[in-house]
Amino acid sequence: MSFELQVVLKTSLILLVGGLLSLLLRRSSAAVRHAIWALSLTTVLAFPVVSGFLPPVQLAILPENARFVTDAEPLVPAIQQSPTSIVQVPVAMNEMLPISSAATNNPWSWRQRLLFAWALGAVVVFGTWLRAGIELRKLRRASTEATSKEWSELLEEVQSALAVKRRVQLRFASESLAPMTWGIVRHVILLPPAAMEWSRPRRRLVLQHEMAHVKRRDGLGQILSQIACSIYWFNPLVWYAVFRLRVECERACDDTVLRLGTPAADYAGHLVDIARGLNSRFVRGAVSMAHPSQLKSRVVAILDDGIGRCRLSFRFATVLLALTGAVTLSVAVVRVTAMAVIPTPMFSAPAIAPSPLIEQGAPEPALVPAGSTGKGDASIDGRVVNLRSGDPVRGARVILNTDPVSDTPLVAMADDAGHFEFKKVSAGTYQLLATRDGYVRGIYGQRSPNGPGTSLTVHTGQSLSALLISMTPTGSISGAIRNRFGEPVANVTVRALKVAYQAGLKTLMSVQAARTNDLGEYRLYYLEPGQYAVSALPAEGPVPLAGANMQVGRLNVLPGSAFTGAAPTSVITAMATYTSMGILSPSDTGETYVPLYFPGVADLSAAGQIDLRPASTVSSIDFVISEVRAVRIRGQVQDAAGQPAKGTSVILVPQGGAPASSDRYGGAKDDGTLEFRGIPPGSYNLIALSGSLPQGVPTTVPAGVGGALIDRVAAVGALSASDTRLLGRVPLRVGNLDLENVALTLRPGFRINGKISVEGLSPTDSQSMLNGLSVQLIPGSPLNEDNDSNAVRISRSRAFSMPGIVAGDGEFTITGAFPGEYRIAIRGAKMLPAGAYVQSARLENVDLLGPRLSLESEPRGELEIVIGTSPGTIQAAVVDEKRAPARAVTVLLIPDTARRGHYDLYFKVITDSEGKAKLENIPPGNYEVFAMEVFDEGSWWDPGFLNRVEGQVKSVRIEAGKAANLDLLTIR
Repeated sequence: MSFELQVVLKTSLILLVGGLLSLLLRRSSAAVRHAIWALSLTTVLAFPVVSGFLPPVQLAILPENARFVTDAEPLVPAIQQSPTSIVQVPVAMNEMLPISSAATNNPWSWRQRLLFAWALGAVVVFGTWLRAGIELRKLRRASTEATSKEWSELLEEVQSALAVKRRVQLRFASESLAPMTWGIVRHVILLPPAAMEWSRPRRRLVLQHEMAHVKRRDGLGQILSQIACSIYWFNPLVWYAVFRLRVECERACDDTVLRLGTPAADYAGHLVDIARGLNSRFVRGAVSMAHPSQLKSRVVAILDDGIGRCRLSFRFATVLLALTGAVTLSVAVVRVTAMAVIPTPMFSAPAIAPSPLIEQGAPEPALVPAGSTGKGDASIDGRVVNLRSGDPVRGARVILNTDPVSDTPLVAMADDAGHFEFKKVSAGTYQLLATRDGYVRGIYGQRSPNGPGTSLTVHTGQSLSALLISMTPTGSISGAIRNRFGEPVANVTVRALKVAYQAGLKTLMSVQAARTNDLGEYRLYYLEPGQYAVSALPAEGPVPLAGANMQVGRLNVLPGSAFTGAAPTSVITAMATYTSMGILSPSDTGETYVPLYFPGVADLSAAGQIDLRPASTVSSIDFVISEVRAVRIRGQVQDAAGQPAKGTSVILVPQGGAPASSDRYGGAKDDGTLEFRGIPPGSYNLIALSGSLPQGVPTTVPAGVGGALIDRVAAVGALSASDTRLLGRVPLRVGNLDLENVALTLRPGFRINGKISVEGLSPTDSQSMLNGLSVQLIPGSPLNEDNDSNAVRISRSRAFSMPGIVAGDGEFTITGAFPGEYRIAIRGAKMLPAGAYVQSARLENVDLLGPRLSLESEPRGELEIVIGTSPGTIQAAVVDEKRAPARAVTVLLIPDTARRGHYDLYFKVITDSEGKAKLENIPPGNYEVFAMEVFDEGSWWDPGFLNRVEGQVKSVRIEAGKAANLDLLTIR
């Protein structure tokens, strides 16, 4: 048999074995199956080379006088009877075998023809891959690099979580493609433009998936696929192997995301939403997160709890590689030849085949304290203790990391005495912290649970000993939830809520959630000490999906449900199916629930505060929940001319933004009518929106607080279209009666003219600084980033105005500003000098640097903005009551009483190991400054907190471009 035919048959055999092995391991992790297919393709590529260098082992299985039919011979059955009664059958011509050159009248032999056909096919297939590479280059050139601080921090966070040290470039495509990754040395992650509007959880899981490709070096798999398909283009088994390699590649990355803690149902929902909203075009040269052909099988795999999701272990990879090498060598050396004629078939002699060479896996390394030894000549040792009792915290993981933080920390484990040690530490500045379940993270120099710590400076050859890290034990809250009959209620969502401050606003933040068991009991654990409120809300029935006219709904699968035993944690099916199974929604029963707060009140302001102390368990936090009547809201959406507005999106938004409350999404029918069912009592805003923001309009909120923010990242280029949005809004007070005939009239947004200038500069001198600026109104309060529903997307779209591009004379015009509360974002401020700030912003003689800009009608005056470019600086030296340098204390700078509502004028900084602190880029004006050891993050925005420190603060005036030196005494 010819060498070429043997290569084809043997490689096909290898791929069949790989496919069978993958099928047998279909319930194992995708990383294992991906490794099998990758090694199979690698073997296929290496096979011809290996076969050419190894000495052959003859395996006689064909008859001695077997020959192959050429194109010059007639195709007739050449069955002959040999003297030994052995039947000889010629091989069929349609097998790809070497053909003799008996046909002398043809200038090309069959071998030459086949070789030409193979070369032509290889060129065509390789050309498609080459075209894909060119397309990737075009996509990269047309894309823009993500330079915002928010994306950079999230990218660094994901890289750190996956231990990816290689540089990865994050870019935004110019068209709505699915997220994709490519590169071997220089890695690129390409996201669609819609990614800028994604919630932070969605951004994180998409980056986790794409970064998993980088971590796993899936770019090499792409190259492997290209070469294999180009060489073996005629073999369908190779194409199938490449397809399976791609499928298992994506599933392995899905498993990585799930191992990082993302719930399977949430991840599947995000994946479907991403695929639904993006272009289905696929680029061969990249690995794509939302490839449409794989979506269904991947979602099923994600939601299958019985599938393994572990990483590919070193031992398994070693054994697999050894077996692959053994099989490759065994198959490669075999040459199929003709066998000698034997008198009679005999089977008494055993057939002996070459034994596969199986390598023994490498021994598993012994466990040692991870990273406790570095490369320097300094040393650090100390103890981890319980803050309350002083007892050692054994088993605490102690982390020594550089300051700023790197992704290669040294790690040690505290022994039974709480002792830890780091040897051979290099000189530098470090952070030293400890973590352990049941304790709040402890940092060296920390003065309060989760408070700031102090850096540790290590010199060459220095020995730092007897360092102490104190850890605060966490607490727990437990109780039971019962109904009005005194019976326990299962599957009630119970939340621990803690006071927090966002952008100067006091709110309650959900810290932890748990569900009650069949006894109605719950337990919230590992809670930091502090003040908590507890809320309870029973599980909701099927929720109608947007755009399904209430015919299809989503249901969370809980214990006791008719869907118990199903793999997914949520199901989507027809509402009629739920009804037939006895699962009813509030719109069917006419009853629903509202969030209740301990001790059983619906008013959040009347909720009881639970004082949770370290290592304590607050039990018997019990209360009773009861149903309320679910009402129906009906109305109509019309345009300014009074005509029905069909196809309009409608959302019902609870006022006040209480935790556990959610927006309801709907739509107007063709006749303009709208309907919401199953609505609990409360105060709402009913909002109708037609149209959407044009492509290219930024919908991100710059970091910072206050009424005006300077964004140096986002810039506005040429907009693709004008603003076509129309909006109608009406406040509703829902009681126990249905609401009928609610009217919503769609109207265009307001138009605001304005002018921006730079303090102390003429329009001509400030023109270069104002180049590329735009002014936009952004949401006045933080949007709900944890909820990525259609309702939230509509809220986000409604809350951003069209940007006003600043002309050479500083004038701009904002359009599309609807009634509501706003802040000002000055976009594309790359040309402004460092430390530039908004000195003033006024509209109709109203100061807009306060908490919020409230629009109820179109303003008549001009929005005037002045940019300041000469901030001041404060150098502070802080001491404690013993006049020793106070390290790791917080220095706060707050504006005077007249500007107390200007949240952008609040500054904080942590003192270093010498008790020094520096506050920079401070707008000129009168301030009060003080240093404090322990207080809650954000509490300085609370007037009550500031009243408690009145008389202990120091007044200071900041002059433009000047520095002030202060000596401060800490407040305990």
